[in-house]
This record gives sequence, structure tokens and C-alpha cells, in this order.
Amino acid sequence: MWQKNSYKNRILFTAGCLLLITALTGCGSSFNFVRSMSTNGTIIPVSGNIIAKHEFRVGEKLTYEIKWLGVPVGLAYFHVKKIIQIDGRDCYHISVLVKSNVFLSKIYRVDDEFHTYIDKEKLYSRRFIKKQQEGRYRSHEIVDYDHQRKVAVYKSLLNGSVKEFSIRENTQDDLSAIYRFRIMDIDLGKKVLMDVNADEKDWVLEIRFLQKGFVKLRRIGRIAAIEVEPVATRTDGKKLQKGRVWIWFGADENRIPLAAQAKAPIVGTVTAILTDVK
Repeated sequence: MWQKNSYKNRILFTAGCLLLITALTGCGSSFNFVRSMSTNGTIIPVSGNIIAKHEFRVGEKLTYEIKWLGVPVGLAYFHVKKIIQIDGRDCYHISVLVKSNVFLSKIYRVDDEFHTYIDKEKLYSRRFIKKQQEGRYRSHEIVDYDHQRKVAVYKSLLNGSVKEFSIRENTQDDLSAIYRFRIMDIDLGKKVLMDVNADEKDWVLEIRFLQKGFVKLRRIGRIAAIEVEPVATRTDGKKLQKGRVWIWFGADENRIPLAAQAKAPIVGTVTAILTDVK
């Protein structure tokens, strides 16, 4: 997903996924993050532990408004759909839909689907599907992850090509990494590392904890939150991404992504803001 598209497309997906993929210039009154401060006015260092729920809530639906340079350009829908079997294993089926609004579609239409299938016991990705329509770009592909053999099989449903490549132990895909983080017990004094595979490439996702505070969402209210910065690096340690991404998660056991912001050269600032939870 990250290597075959332009950086503009990757940033749009990151903002839509927080998910997972995303200080708030251009957001108006719809989103505000207030850092925790001491009585003398200094920022309180991030510390402590947060215990997670350790399972996904089947039926959960999250809706995000996506803004580019402060202008609404689309919506992203995250859905924990159901539990199905992949190769005899129970897996959570989680989908993300990203759609441009009428304004952006006149310039650059986006209609994307992403599906991850997360092993219910092992909590790593078993399958990843993406179907993209972004401007003139099209893709429709499936990646099956065989963790016993440490290989993945890529299939393009557009041209029929099939490729097999090696993966690292407990590898996640782009989307499953976001959801895996949500159900981890975390120590805010330590960074989180995850192995991720996308577009036949292995890379390391490092999640850095920045601040604790509160997020104010116009349609939802005031929520205790943690601010994190995900950084993608290649397996040789070199930085993969050109811009920066920040994500604000709820500081409770559900750890719902509340907002995300991505900044990159040329593209500018893309923000995703939670507007509805079901």
C-alpha cells in the first residue's frame, strides 16, 4: 500500500486510518488537544501504564471526517464486522472505507476499501485486502500471511500476478497494526515496536508517546487522551516516511483513535477527526 502509490495517496490513507495511521491548524472548533499541566504551568511528563480491553468489540463503528488544509474532503469508516474463519482460524474481520466528498471528487476521486483479518488468539494479520480507486489509479489485491512458514502470498485480482515473499515473526499489515496497538497494555515511558509488512516490504513501526491531556471533539465532548507519534523505519533502521503523523487515542481501556494529523511536503496537512461512535 505504501510503496506503489504516490505519497499523496499514502498520506490520505494514513489520515483516514489513524487509524493508524494520523497542533491542529485549520480544524476550527471541531478538535482541540489540551496538554496536562502542573500547578506551576509546566507540561507533565508522560508516564504511567494503561491497561487495554484485550479484545475487539464486534459491531464497533467509527466515523471520521477528513480535512485537507482545513477543508473537508471526505469520510472514513472503520468497522469491526464479525468473526470468520481463515485457514481454520477464528479471525476478526475489520474493514475501512475511505471516500472523498463531492468537493474533492471533482478534482481527485477517492473510493478505497481495506480489509484486515486478525487472528483472534495470536492477534496478528492472517489476510489483508485492498481495493482502491484514486484518480486514475486502480488496485485490487489480496495478501495471505502464513506465519508458520514466515511467508506471504500476494495476488493481484486485476492482472492475475502472484508473488511469494518472506515475512518477519508476528508481522502485522497496515491496518491490523492500528488495532493491535489498541488492545496492548502499554507503559507510557517506553516506546512500542511492531513489525509490519506492506507492498512486499518489511518495516518497523515505532510508536512514541508524547503527551497526556484531553481532546475536545465538537460532536462528542471532552475525552482524556494520549498523544503519540508513529514513525515507520526500514528494517535497516533508515526512516521510511517523509512527513510526520500524530494520533490522539482515548486514554481508557478502549483506546479509540480520536483524531489524527499528517503533515508532508507538497501535500500539506491532512486531519481526521472522530465524529461518531457506535
